[in-house]
Amino acid sequence: MAPRILILRLACSITASTCSRAPDRASADLRLVDDGEVVCCWRYASIDEAVRGLLCSAGGARAIQAAGEQAVRDVLLRSLAQFEDPQTAVVTLANTFRWVAACR
Repeated sequence: MAPRILILRLACSITASTCSRAPDRASADLRLVDDGEVVCCWRYASIDEAVRGLLCSAGGARAIQAAGEQAVRDVLLRSLAQFEDPQTAVVTLANTFRWVAACR
């Protein structure tokens, strides 16, 4: 039977206390198989679609709870303008995600 491989998405909270502590691989009984980065482009047909999509995300929902929908919408409109293609109006966000594969 082939070993089971676990794919773990690594995310880190913005807080320094969370980021400063490295996971203890030995206590998890995992052996690193591979790791890397992958670029995922999020493309939206327009800035309005980008705002709607981001407002529907977990981060968008938390931002709305903290600041209100209109405030978040206004910030997104201003922030996303730099990612809008002036000829097509397509908004492209290139996101880099780190990944790791490990097995027991």
